Amino acid sequence: SQARLRYAYAELLETAGDEAGAREWFTSAAALDSHADLDTADRIAAIDGVVLPDFTPDDDDEDDVDESDEDDVDESDEDDFDESDEDDVDESDEDDVDESDEDDDRARDSDEAGQDDDLAEPEDGQEDDNEPFEDNAKEPDGE
Repeated sequence: SQARLRYAYAELLETAGDEAGAREWFTSAAALDSHADLDTADRIAAIDGVVLPDFTPDDDDEDDVDESDEDDVDESDEDDFDESDEDDVDESDEDDVDESDEDDDRARDSDEAGQDDDLAEPEDGQEDDNEPFEDNAKEPDGE
């Protein structure tokens, strides 16, 4: 297609160092690229010195670990870890946790107590809705 030919010519000009000509031909290719198959916008931005963020998710990048970074870890840094650092918990934080746990327990207990109220016997003058309804009316004899 014409867009691909212009794109290829723009690449050739860019490789040769003619950035102005490359930009012009990338722009021309972009005008003919109706399906956006070519990365003309990225190429024009690169010529203009604009860095565009990559919004495509790369699942592979998260799983890849740069092994050279792991090798650079100084073993003496690992020895500097003081096990007592784990035990240094602010006592006021512990009290806050205990108090919030107690509040949760009280709330749960009051909720459970409220459930028992639903099962209580009806007070005087109230009907018990849980009892089966008995119809005392007589059925016709079918005469």
